[in-house]
Amino acid sequence: MTTPWSNQAISLIVLTEATAGYSGIFGYSPTPGAGNLVFSVAADAGTDPYGNAYPAGVFTSSGYFTGNQGTFNGNNFVLNEQGLFFYD
Repeated sequence: MTTPWSNQAISLIVLTEATAGYSGIFGYSPTPGAGNLVFSVAADAGTDPYGNAYPAGVFTSSGYFTGNQGTFNGNNFVLNEQGLFFYD
């Protein structure tokens, strides 16, 4: 029997809808653990079971962009209610 989707590195993907103390979608690299949270999508801020704090909204620590409650930060820009700012 074949499956429509498979992943040989399944330990790199953690999805959760609701668990006591936290709720969201979380991505870790190289494995789930303290200091390894690379992205999250969550309605409320919290701390995952490994002690990683995450904000409300869409977050990534990969250095490309982060977004939290109306503010988006990139490698060289900030977009928020005050405007779009570029810097070196």
